[in-house]
Amino acid sequence: MSPHVAVAADRAGLFVALIDMDPQATAETWAVWHKNDEHPAVVAAKAPTLARTLEKTAKLGADLIVIDTPPWHRQRLPKPCAPPT
Repeated sequence: MSPHVAVAADRAGLFVALIDMDPQATAETWAVWHKNDEHPAVVAAKAPTLARTLEKTAKLGADLIVIDTPPWHRQRLPKPCAPPT
């Protein structure tokens, strides 16, 4: 579902980053299948690096960041990062 949300926002004119935290890498695979299409940027991340990945993505100017996660995750994710000022 995350790629669908990201594509809809992209088509609405937003600069969208899709962060793939799913171990199955579904969003990354989707991006490879659609490599010739215009689509949101897909970045792989793990829970320990999520905060840093969000900061880097925000600095690139993303209007929207969509995070693709597995439906259930044992590892605790860091607390949400404050939006850049």
